[in-house]
Amino acid sequence: MSSEKKFEGIVAHFGFDPREVIGQEIEGWTFDRYLGHGTIGVVFHAVKKDIGEESAIKIIPRETLKEGWDIELKKLVRLEDINQVVRLKIHFPALVTRNKLPVVCIAYQYINGLNLKDYAEKYPESITLDFIYNLLLESLRVFQALKVRGKDIGGITHGDLHEGNIMIALVDDAFIETDPKIKFNDFGIGGSTSKLEPRDDYLQLSRICTRLIEMYVDPAVLDGKDRFFRNRLLRDFLSKQLVESDPTMGEYVRNPKELVKNLEAIRDDYQKTIQKGKARLQRPFDYLSCEQIGDSFELLQKLYSEKFPGYDDLLERTNTLLTGPRGCGKSTIFRNLSLKTQLLAGKKNFPMDFIGIYYNCNDLYYAFPYSIPTLGDSERKAITHYFNLAVLVEILETLAITEDKFQKMTTNSYSQLQGFLSAWFQDYVQPPAGVSIMNHLLAQVVKEKERFRSLIDRKGMYASPAVPLPQDFLQRLCKLLQTSISWLKDVPFYIFLDDYSLPRVSKDVQATLNCFILTRYSELYFKISIESIVSIYPYDATGKMLEETREFDVIDLGDYFLFKPEENASEFLCEVINSRLREAKDFKWDPKDIVQILGLSGYDSFNHLARTIKQGVHVKYGGWTIVVNLCSGDVAQILRLVRNMFTAAESRGAPRREITIEVQDKVIRETGSDFLNKVEAIPDTGRHLRKVVTAFGTVANFYLKTRFSKNVGQKPPLQASRIEIRESPSFGVNLQRKDEEKKSNVEKYYRDLIKYGIFIQDIRGKSQRGAVVPRLYLRRILIPTFVLTPSKRDSIGVDPIEFDMMLSEPDQFVEFMKAKSPNKISKRRKFKRAIGQKRLDR
Repeated sequence: MSSEKKFEGIVAHFGFDPREVIGQEIEGWTFDRYLGHGTIGVVFHAVKKDIGEESAIKIIPRETLKEGWDIELKKLVRLEDINQVVRLKIHFPALVTRNKLPVVCIAYQYINGLNLKDYAEKYPESITLDFIYNLLLESLRVFQALKVRGKDIGGITHGDLHEGNIMIALVDDAFIETDPKIKFNDFGIGGSTSKLEPRDDYLQLSRICTRLIEMYVDPAVLDGKDRFFRNRLLRDFLSKQLVESDPTMGEYVRNPKELVKNLEAIRDDYQKTIQKGKARLQRPFDYLSCEQIGDSFELLQKLYSEKFPGYDDLLERTNTLLTGPRGCGKSTIFRNLSLKTQLLAGKKNFPMDFIGIYYNCNDLYYAFPYSIPTLGDSERKAITHYFNLAVLVEILETLAITEDKFQKMTTNSYSQLQGFLSAWFQDYVQPPAGVSIMNHLLAQVVKEKERFRSLIDRKGMYASPAVPLPQDFLQRLCKLLQTSISWLKDVPFYIFLDDYSLPRVSKDVQATLNCFILTRYSELYFKISIESIVSIYPYDATGKMLEETREFDVIDLGDYFLFKPEENASEFLCEVINSRLREAKDFKWDPKDIVQILGLSGYDSFNHLARTIKQGVHVKYGGWTIVVNLCSGDVAQILRLVRNMFTAAESRGAPRREITIEVQDKVIRETGSDFLNKVEAIPDTGRHLRKVVTAFGTVANFYLKTRFSKNVGQKPPLQASRIEIRESPSFGVNLQRKDEEKKSNVEKYYRDLIKYGIFIQDIRGKSQRGAVVPRLYLRRILIPTFVLTPSKRDSIGVDPIEFDMMLSEPDQFVEFMKAKSPNKISKRRKFKRAIGQKRLDR
């Protein structure tokens, strides 16, 4: 871009010409040169000539700043002693250029250096794994300072972290240190303008480091140790741990100290886990997420079971949304169903029922991290083009591996594929004689993806491909492959899109892709994993609402674990755990069978357990039957639970044959309590969500002790871990007119209860009074916490008013439900009794 066009763009965006500012003196500062600009302001070098003091001064148009924006700057005073943060000096209003535009000037410590973007472009050889590792460490140290210093003032965040706000201070001869220093600039300003919403610091850091690795760290030149570190950094730390926001997933979530420990441990893991070029289990519960396994495909297959509930339904020829509680193994399932994993693990499965292609949607976030107010045709073409390129890369890589492991393609197949792709890629060059055609095709497409990604980095969604790949590109490609390659005849492609969840994959991106990934094709089907059913944007770019059973089916693994026969879940969990016990090198227990180690439950039935609770006797939760029934599909949590049982038993020096019921009970209760504590840490709603779930658990325990199950001859205690709404929920409609804040929060509480898996929603619902209404099951791991039984027979029925009460006034809900008479009472009288006539008449 020419200098003239660059400044024309700045004028159009900010309303003033930076060249007119040069030479001005404002508040004693002489602006002597332009340094750069970002999304919210223009930066100049300025000097106080009387004392020679230098500053970098950012000029921001006043009209773009929100009211009270300077509160964010005041927070920065708390960061003055943090070495990695560029120090704030002063801010003042001013009028600049000929049109006397009102602006705010913010003066920062001047750093003699380059921002990260310019530094990487000027010194690409400096962007090594060690550089990125140090950048992560320094960033997490700053995040820790933000967490501690902002604890009593509602938190401090950067809000606009990007490559332009990270400064690399060049080496200063006045100091002995020879390494460039990393400095962070513009804290708090990202949320101070009306032009953009604050951006998540952790997501932004993940994006920055991922892009640096992909652009500047060539895996082909790395040795085994560095390649291991690179892969673990990308697939486990950057794409999972660093961006995780659900505190129920572990102590590391948004905890900089723990994240630093986990980052440092990756290098140590190389010696512990790599032997003869293959990853090995040292202990049974290593690698609780498939990302930690990296490219050890053989181990990935060994730690996987096709017996998971829902397996057959997932493989039906239809578009499918796969959801379930966090840790249910969606990524493990998708990666193992990919043909790439199966071939590299040595598993030959020909002829095939389908060709599995795995794609992690974090790649979409890194390409399109920001939403924009309106998306036009050109922006949607850019999103579609990039997505098609990304999936094409995965398809070609899989075909290249298949060719190497299975059989070569025919000359005619190569010719047709090259002809098809060359029509879309104008710069395509035919491979020289003797070069693998498939590897050449792959290299060409990877090059095009990287080129377009660089264009996106410069222009965002406004990037314009020369020849945009259309919405039906993948359908055409798969049809060509099925007709030109003999072993692909009539074999459909399953595209496994992992973690296609809001907000990481934004509404803009989802709406664009929903136009075609949920279209009915016979050549390919999309299998899409999402965090929860509320994590997908249910519309396409035309505003059409997507309908279950028409555009897609839904498989909720939590739902499957609740309603499939217990023996199915037991068989699956047993295989998953026992395979770990058998594979672990350092596991010395005998037998290597979890059922024998844990034994059976100490109670003949759930009714027996319920009567014991009702009698006021302290019960002990344990045995394989209980463990299976504590699973809500959250397999990773069950693995951690069993791991902690082994750890507790070994710490007591017990014989390595069985785990006592006392140890099991203690660990089970601690796990439930720990989950509740993590619920409380959920941002914004956590404390209230804990009150809501505690209210339900308290009522359920009270009913178990005081009421009997209906329609059961022996009249066992009522054992309810399910809440059943008798009509469609109203979400605050029945709250009082002056309770506007509560009204707005009620639906958010409900969505967060589902999103974080505190309650598992029965997606099938139940017909009540002519409407299909939701049924919610308490997260199974919380059953011992509230001293309940795992029985699924009974429920606590509520009407919409009572459900609103549980969500908005959980303490009053407990009082009301305990006092509730089994006789029918009008809704108005019940509500009066619960909250009082005075509030009702406001």
